[in-house]
Amino acid sequence: MKWFNFDELTLMKHVWQGELNRIFHTDNVTIMKFNGKKGYKFHDDGHESEQITILLKGKFKFYVDKQTHIMKKWDAVFIDPYEKHGGEALSDVEGIDVFFPRRTEPKYQTS
Repeated sequence: MKWFNFDELTLMKHVWQGELNRIFHTDNVTIMKFNGKKGYKFHDDGHESEQITILLKGKFKFYVDKQTHIMKKWDAVFIDPYEKHGGEALSDVEGIDVFFPRRTEPKYQTS
């Protein structure tokens, strides 16, 4: 059992182009709390991890492959490994990304 509080985790700035993020790793899963300003855009060509994104605040125009959806508070999306995805924040946003298996790229490491 591992207990954690996102507000007490190390701030990371590299994942969302300078926005503040907090990352927690277990042996098998990476969980990231993200924040983004209105107008922020990103595109990801995909990665080996399955991903679930849950929007906690704001609106986000999000796409996976060729499907687009306007996400709002408490909407979630599942992304298969290697699926292209991304979008644009239509307002300031806050959310959670959950990755399995855990992300091992250097930009996701907290130490």
